[in-house]
Amino acid sequence: MKRRFQILSVLLALLFILTACAAPTARLTAEEIEALREDYPLCGYPELVEVRYVPIEEIIERAPTFVYGEIIGEAEPDDSSWYDRFRYTMTVIDDSESLLQEGEQITLSADIMLRSVIPEFTDGMRALVAYAPSEEENSGTFWPWSVFYVTEDGYVIASFNEAQMGSELILNGMRVEDVLKAVKKDK
Repeated sequence: MKRRFQILSVLLALLFILTACAAPTARLTAEEIEALREDYPLCGYPELVEVRYVPIEEIIERAPTFVYGEIIGEAEPDDSSWYDRFRYTMTVIDDSESLLQEGEQITLSADIMLRSVIPEFTDGMRALVAYAPSEEENSGTFWPWSVFYVTEDGYVIASFNEAQMGSELILNGMRVEDVLKAVKKDK
């Protein structure tokens, strides 16, 4: 009897430990996302430009890959074009189509008129963006309505209001590795 009690105690202790160490939840709740908005705010609507919101399904279809990476430094002017642009430098952690190498540094460039719809990233922040490489090596553009913050514990938080996009696929609050699978072209 004493032996059975010891075995049962060990099994219960193991069950408790395994439950405590279980993987994080698959998706954040709306309340949890709202609580994170102070650190990961929604971006505005572009001034002086009329734009069409693009559903994430259309962005997935058009974008060669989605890149998850860490921002290096701050936004800076991009003088590589005849019109005004800004850029961020990012170190690649992963991408949905395996087009880039982990540790590779890329430049994310966008039109300055879209500045208000793209987060003010700071050095060390992590992000997930739809990325289209340009002819210039290690450089490319990204879509404003495909920019997600990535929290320290690996959840994506949309920088835009996903409800306005008309998408059926909602990525907000998912784990970054699940988003990379969800946007992969050949699933």
